[in-house]
Amino acid sequence: KQVILSCSPDILAQFPEDAAALQGNDGYAVLQKGNQLYILATRPHGIVNAVFRVLFKSSDIIWAFPEEEDGTFFTPNPNLSLAIVGLDIPKMTQRGWQLGFGRPNEFMWIVRQANNWSVHSAGGVNKLNDEWDMIKECLGGHNLNTVFISEKKYYATRPDFFPLINGERVKPSSKPYRTQLCFTNRDMIAAFKQEFDAQVKRHPTASIYRVMIEDNHDQCQCEACQADIVLPDGSVLTAKDPNFYSTRFFLFLNEIAEHTKANYPGKNLLCFAYFFTEIPPAIKIDPIIRVQFCPIFKNSKYPITAPQNKVTLDKFNAWLANTTNMTWREYYGLVLDFPRPVDTIAAEDFRYCLEHGVKRHFSEMENYDVERKQRTYGRGLAAWDCNAMYFWVLANLQWNPYQDVKAMRREFLNRVFKDAAPDLEQYFAMIEEKWLAGPTKSTWSTPAKAQWFEVTLNDKNVVDVLEGHLRQAEQKVRDPKAKDLLRRIRISFDLYKNKGRLPSMTIPRCEGEPPFDPDFAAAPWTKALTITEFCHQDSNKPYDDHPLQLKYLHDGENIYVGFRSTNPGIVKKINPKLRHGQLEALQLYFEVTPDKAVTPDQGPYNATAISLVGGLEIPNYTSPLPMVRKVKETPDGWSLWVKIAIRDTGFDPAAKKLRGLYSFRFWTGKNDNQWYDGFVGPKDAVYHVPVCFADMILE
Repeated sequence: KQVILSCSPDILAQFPEDAAALQGNDGYAVLQKGNQLYILATRPHGIVNAVFRVLFKSSDIIWAFPEEEDGTFFTPNPNLSLAIVGLDIPKMTQRGWQLGFGRPNEFMWIVRQANNWSVHSAGGVNKLNDEWDMIKECLGGHNLNTVFISEKKYYATRPDFFPLINGERVKPSSKPYRTQLCFTNRDMIAAFKQEFDAQVKRHPTASIYRVMIEDNHDQCQCEACQADIVLPDGSVLTAKDPNFYSTRFFLFLNEIAEHTKANYPGKNLLCFAYFFTEIPPAIKIDPIIRVQFCPIFKNSKYPITAPQNKVTLDKFNAWLANTTNMTWREYYGLVLDFPRPVDTIAAEDFRYCLEHGVKRHFSEMENYDVERKQRTYGRGLAAWDCNAMYFWVLANLQWNPYQDVKAMRREFLNRVFKDAAPDLEQYFAMIEEKWLAGPTKSTWSTPAKAQWFEVTLNDKNVVDVLEGHLRQAEQKVRDPKAKDLLRRIRISFDLYKNKGRLPSMTIPRCEGEPPFDPDFAAAPWTKALTITEFCHQDSNKPYDDHPLQLKYLHDGENIYVGFRSTNPGIVKKINPKLRHGQLEALQLYFEVTPDKAVTPDQGPYNATAISLVGGLEIPNYTSPLPMVRKVKETPDGWSLWVKIAIRDTGFDPAAKKLRGLYSFRFWTGKNDNQWYDGFVGPKDAVYHVPVCFADMILE
């Protein structure tokens, strides 16, 4: 038989009904006519999708992970018969992954899963992207300062283009994540239009131009930017309204959209719904603006429709009321070295999107460096080794989110591991069951140890059952490539299986309130629980930059903390222009009862940082816990005294038990723009996850 692959209108005309169904999408049709087999599409990428999907349907081949040879599994078959599948049209029109750096191996893995968007789509200038007929946007990610209004070109003569913060027009280079712009400045807007014109000239074939806010919440404090906004209906927004800054930005972007329509008909804009624009504006956005909704605070254990994600769902629905010209832009593929089963969650999210008119998706995904240089701290390859099955399901699920996710997992395991597949199915199923039952919120940055601990809970029986499944699989697997993947799957299990909660902290009792002695050398501090060993968060290497001393006491009603940082001259290094002007801080964590939690799905705990200048910082994702604190500069550094009422945690002091943790936030001074450089604390600590806190026993 003859196989004909074609996008030719003349050949498509022979199949008018199928040709009509293929208009405006990158689906395909496989049709037989006489002794000829036609593989047809209306655009080249449809043919690309057809080749890989038909091969998958016609054989046992699978492109399991992004390695050309070792990641491809199949049984040689000299008598291959191609499946006649008829029409096969994707339900999602954009399917993709911001996978690492878009290396050739990463890019081709995306293509082979019949996806049509890669990290190169965002940039818009890439030979691979063009050759494979992928979606072509341009101008990249956060780009207000890098593509349009740059510090190098404008700051010296027009500092007023940049935001006024604390009385100063801020340079983007003075901030770790650059700055937003002064969105009300008429000259800035005129300059922005000129820069936009230059980009259209530079990228004439692109149809989508990205205008992306910078990666921060900073807002211009000038009088014009802070002025009330009078809406078309006569109502007024003030700077205290939650959608004020989003409205301010989209007033600006709507004007850029008008400029685009007037000068470049058919071109579109793309922007983030992220941070301060995750809340939709109080105005209608222009129809040519495509919005990428980024649910960065969503709990990945649950679909968007679950009560635990009500805040995110409300924002998404509010956006849907404004426009359906949206992209669901998630973080499914960002995970550390824990097998995180978010494919079932993604399926429900995708269905909700489709049922509300949103047909575009892409997510960030861990990089895959074939040289395997990266193994530490759970990112990149370490994450892929645990999650290859889930990543494969996620990538293929976009074609049709109504597929059976468990059947897709089974397909992956059968094609890769053959006889060992049932054992690995049980291994992953048990992890999923235990993980979903745990209380810890899962996001793109949740530590692997916290997620593994939810699975094992120091339970030897659970560990033994999982170990048994792995051993059974190891006895049955035959393919050398599958054996190596199984070896890598085991690495994270062996690393974390016996790691659990930190050792208990027994806190001595004192009578009454202890004095603030900056050296903490007098009674009753002499009998306090004293901690002098601090380890780096990831490496567990001892912190040896300068001595630290932390002490705990209680009087039955209150916890008292004494802390010393021996770091001569540190106070003189404070730069008030930094984000918090803090440099060093002691961070104290306490579990609280659910009724004390601001947003329970974030975790019922408090995390309060107290700085060397006395500032007390309560991040918005934790529960406010009142603290009395005193800070004093000493000849060799600084000291801190803290008092916390036990009842403010929601727990009864009579129980003589709390759960908590501590860390020291340090600063090296190597980067003036960095407001801190890392955390040190107990060995193996996970700081922001209550299930991993230590028991605090009150003597």
